[in-house]
Amino acid sequence: MPIRSILEAPMTPPTSPAPPAVALPPVIAVRFDDATAARLAAALDELAEATTACARSSAQHATGAQVDWVGHTRDWFDHRLAGLATEARGVAATARAEAGAVAQARAWATAETARRLDEATRAAQAEEARLLALAAEAAA
Repeated sequence: MPIRSILEAPMTPPTSPAPPAVALPPVIAVRFDDATAARLAAALDELAEATTACARSSAQHATGAQVDWVGHTRDWFDHRLAGLATEARGVAATARAEAGAVAQARAWATAETARRLDEATRAAQAEEARLLALAAEAAA
């Protein structure tokens, strides 16, 4: 094919391949278990308390060792002890925040369950009324 005919041919942009179809995971109904959520919140609270107690105990035990201790190793120890306290406060704060989130989820789930029960009750009453009307119409 001559160059002139290639240059004069209409230019069409290249086409992109179609993206692959995305398979969505199946929807699975999950029943909220309030007792399990309550145990989770309690375990998170216990974690926060245990972490705080451990950091406090470590600091108290270290106080006795630090009385006559000086030098580079003491500086290193103090730095590591301060890091431990910081980490413990972070873990305890996160555990408390997550326990609060679980409490909010429990409240939301309770309200949502009540809303769905009310909705189902209204739908059942409407269906019953419709069927009674059909029966009355058929009897007439």
